[in-house]
Amino acid sequence: MIDEPGPWGTGPFTLVQGASSIVTRNAIMSPDPYTCAWLIESEDRSPEVVLEANPAGGDQPGFSGASGNAC
Repeated sequence: MIDEPGPWGTGPFTLVQGASSIVTRNAIMSPDPYTCAWLIESEDRSPEVVLEANPAGGDQPGFSGASGNAC
């Protein structure tokens, strides 16, 4: 869920325009072992989003970021 544009770039892209937000409810099916499902109650999404390459996205070990350089 990304509620608004900002520097959230933990992967190859950052969101620069638009939003994608969902409201969920945790439905517990079994406490031991813990088993649950997430039920979507509502969605608030822009019709379009704009992504830009995240230059820091490739700084994570084992991740090939926007530069395309394999780690």
